[in-house]
Amino acid sequence: MGEDCSVKISACSSMPCQNGGLCADAENSYICTCAEDWSGQDCTDFRGSFTNEYLLLIMWNHFYADEHPSYVYLTTNSPTTVQLSSSDSLDPALKSQIDRNVTFTSELKIVLPPELQGQILQKEAKAVRIKSTEPVSVVLFDNDYHSSDDSSMILPTEKLSTSYTVVSTQPLRPRFPVYSSVFAIASLNDDTTVTIKFKLLNNSSPITINGKNYSDSDTLEMSLNKLETFQVGHNTDLTGTTIESSQPVAVFSGNRCNMFPGSMTCSHMMEQLPPTAEWENFFIVPADINSNGSLIRILSAYNTTITIIKGSQTITQDVITGIPYDINSTISETVVIESSNSSLMVTNFVRGNYVDANTADPYMIVVSGYYSCKPQYKVVIPDGYPQNFITVIAFKDVAQSVLINGQNVDPSMIIVQENVMIVGISYDVITLKVSPGSIEIKHSSPFGLVVNGYRSLDSYGFVGNIYNVGNYPVLG
Repeated sequence: MGEDCSVKISACSSMPCQNGGLCADAENSYICTCAEDWSGQDCTDFRGSFTNEYLLLIMWNHFYADEHPSYVYLTTNSPTTVQLSSSDSLDPALKSQIDRNVTFTSELKIVLPPELQGQILQKEAKAVRIKSTEPVSVVLFDNDYHSSDDSSMILPTEKLSTSYTVVSTQPLRPRFPVYSSVFAIASLNDDTTVTIKFKLLNNSSPITINGKNYSDSDTLEMSLNKLETFQVGHNTDLTGTTIESSQPVAVFSGNRCNMFPGSMTCSHMMEQLPPTAEWENFFIVPADINSNGSLIRILSAYNTTITIIKGSQTITQDVITGIPYDINSTISETVVIESSNSSLMVTNFVRGNYVDANTADPYMIVVSGYYSCKPQYKVVIPDGYPQNFITVIAFKDVAQSVLINGQNVDPSMIIVQENVMIVGISYDVITLKVSPGSIEIKHSSPFGLVVNGYRSLDSYGFVGNIYNVGNYPVLG
């Protein structure tokens, strides 16, 4: 530019980096550094809950380890190659069934061998690391058995941290190990010190590990290396057990198998836990119309007072740190939970029912807070389940106007629609019936998403995102 072409034009002068991306000049070009939710050359590809690395494990289920595989569902917005890797300490025959590179363009289903299922009270080299060349999302279906399955959205490794609190439920029949409360830890790095402070809610018999007994409030310290796992199972509720680590770890919890009064069968329940730093303070918990209600369990980071809106009732309740507060909700009511001065973890244990075997099984979901809401999701609805649903939680009129695979919502898809008023603001909770396969849901405004499904004596549930984004306004 200029009379003698001595003035250099910045490649960033045209502002090519979109959606909050930062531009830097490069040789005859430019480089965009994208904001968290965006990727691509010009930051125009929405990442949502997509990223490039994940860590997972298979929890202790209630069927034999050599019977049934687990499935991992991945989605992407652009062609990508994923690499699955396991520990060099893993049995070579098992490792050969896990380690691989796979290229795909939209959705991918990966089978993990049944022998990867972890056992309790022993260190094992059974974590799996997933890396991708382009951002992906990952959902785990843990032990695919026709009457005992559950699922979880997997956290990216960049969101793993060093402080967690376990949530599970009291085993209905504590004399039988099949009903055990369980948690599991996977290490991302070598030489990770893990400190577990046990909470045994019903003061039951101690947990015996390597010949030593651990009672309520006792502490266990251990070291885990990269891709090592450790799982604990016991015949009492382990909710409130805390896990601290010197380096980031992944933590999963639930029950090996459990059922509730009003359930027809016992079912495996499993979720990856958000670290304490990702807890939030405002939640809208939708009802599952196919179930016999829910047990909603609340844990608080600090002593606090929460407000609960349940049907026509508004309830104020003190919650003590480390001690769960439970809400029993009915089939038809959405529950709103808010704390003004403490972050919370809210878990929804959906009971299933005892009338229809096709919707009988309980399942578990760690509920997304509103700072986890995003304007776009892409997930895989699994095959093998005749009934599959998505629930959208958003400002009034947003839920009805989302686009599903680029199309407006077909009114025939709507199973139930509920309006909730919170401090004079109106919100919609809409449940839609959907078919198996890849599904993209988007809107210009952020919204929450729950996915669940049923087949005979089995169910699953997961949320669209379980980590705090922090760049959208609070609903309430």
